[in-house]
Amino acid sequence: MNLLEGYVAFLPVEGQSMIAQLRHEAQEPLSILAGIHWVAHHPHVEGKLARLLILELNKILIRLNSSNYTTINVKSVAALTLTPDKCYEECFGDWEDYSHIKSLIPILEMKAGRPMMLRPPPTMNIFRPTLWQKLQRDSFTRKITQRNVN
Repeated sequence: MNLLEGYVAFLPVEGQSMIAQLRHEAQEPLSILAGIHWVAHHPHVEGKLARLLILELNKILIRLNSSNYTTINVKSVAALTLTPDKCYEECFGDWEDYSHIKSLIPILEMKAGRPMMLRPPPTMNIFRPTLWQKLQRDSFTRKITQRNVN
């Protein structure tokens, strides 16, 4: 929590006042975390500071999920937003709730009135098959040209 407080101190004044108001008015911790996440994605917040804030928020969510007194099934701050397509990779945390977030995309698109494209998880390397095929073709062509030269 001390790191989060330190990072919040570097936010623009508007962001700090919004977070202070959230802390005063919010009834549950998830709404405070969602508000801080929203402020982190504000255009006036530097990217590095936003990522640090998000990493701390995900750590807090992990601690909340590991508690015996919680019923939270949210694994990352990306699940707390209405626009997960604007989230950084850090927002998805350990990517455990990615399938749940992806299943909500059609509903969120209807509510937002625009399409949303999610970042692919790092385990799904969409470029690997084409890269592998290209490397195999290049290797095959190199072998043929070396045989023709010799």
